[in-house]
Amino acid sequence: MSGALRGVIAEILNDRFRGRPVPEIPPSISKALASLQRRYQGNESAGRGDPEGDRAFLARAARQPIMQLSASEARRALRPAWVELTRSVSPELKSEVLVAPDWVQGLTERLVNMNWKPADRRLVLVWLDVFPRTAAASFLAQAARVAASRHDWPLREAGERLSLWDADAGPRALGRALKAKIAEGADPTLVLDEAGLSSLPDAGIVEAALDRLADDTAGAAPANTTRDVTALLDLLERLPGGSERQLSPAIVHGLLAPWLSKAPGSELKVRLQAFMLARVGDPRFKGAARWAALTKEMQARGYSRADRLEGMLRQWLIGEAFELFFKLLADTTDNPAQWQRRQKFWRRYLDEGRISNAWFVLGSDAAHWARSQGDRLKRGQYGQLSSGANAQQSALLLQIGELTIAEWSDNGSCCFWRPGASEMPQFGAPCESAWNIDPC
Repeated sequence: MSGALRGVIAEILNDRFRGRPVPEIPPSISKALASLQRRYQGNESAGRGDPEGDRAFLARAARQPIMQLSASEARRALRPAWVELTRSVSPELKSEVLVAPDWVQGLTERLVNMNWKPADRRLVLVWLDVFPRTAAASFLAQAARVAASRHDWPLREAGERLSLWDADAGPRALGRALKAKIAEGADPTLVLDEAGLSSLPDAGIVEAALDRLADDTAGAAPANTTRDVTALLDLLERLPGGSERQLSPAIVHGLLAPWLSKAPGSELKVRLQAFMLARVGDPRFKGAARWAALTKEMQARGYSRADRLEGMLRQWLIGEAFELFFKLLADTTDNPAQWQRRQKFWRRYLDEGRISNAWFVLGSDAAHWARSQGDRLKRGQYGQLSSGANAQQSALLLQIGELTIAEWSDNGSCCFWRPGASEMPQFGAPCESAWNIDPC
């Protein structure tokens, strides 16, 4: 129904704006269509809202013989039952699982035998949404195939065209279709509409498709690396809920691993850095724990070079801080010859990989310059001096071995602190925090 209405709206717009660019469907109409599609697909009560409520209901339902459940109870129990079965894959959760595989398969078979359209919708959507990774998953996939084939609706044609009922081929076909839309400059949500997933942009099969694309990107031929990484970034940013989407280990690996042997172009590197800082965090500071956890997850998936990715991103960020600091000096200093010599001195340590951390803190005048750098430097990526220095003063903090070093911009001084020294500045203080560092 939603797809048909979208088609009617598109025809009206094409007729109204014939020969001129057609505007996008207004957000209010898109939201109304998404709501209508959720109702049409029977997804409003699919149990995505309160997992504890679902588990409590499932615990009661699982104590009854399957045939004693009402049709609506059986339909409601399907999603939480498959979610529980998926939990059984995790050793730490296995003891808490409420249902046995035989009970879940029996429940699924009962819904198939109902030959009832609301039950068929539920079978299809639970397969696409939960997309279980268990030994019994093929049973649900086959049930969804049967359910989709019994009705003349878009799900039947999309399911066959995109191999949606195949746990391996489905994500690959869906991922390629999403990537093709991006290559055309079109909206990738059109693919989700066709697959009945417009109201479930974070469905399991979508996440599996993105992971498959990421794996393909990591293994792409070097000549295609920039194109494929850019396409994956575009797709992640344009899918609904893109900024809130949790990055999987596969996606982080797919975006970064291709650059272990060669660096990306400067524009793409800046974009990748900003993307990782926003979605995962800065590995030099508060994001360190998240990066450590991600590295373990990537290694558990068999990504052999995972332990090098965080270090590579860290070096990119250190190099960026270094270059921006000396660009600031070049733009503002009255003694360029002095700073060329000092830049050459510190660059030797940077090129040899001896600088393990870098962070710069700015006086108020320099902060205006920082804001002019746009995406290269945003608030929160530098500290701000609040006392002990004049408005033109700035400092670059470096970590070399056990030493913390502050290189000052105006007076040519350099400060050194050993571990545990009093009043030693800390890396990564937010822009709003005060920096009480006295120039040497």
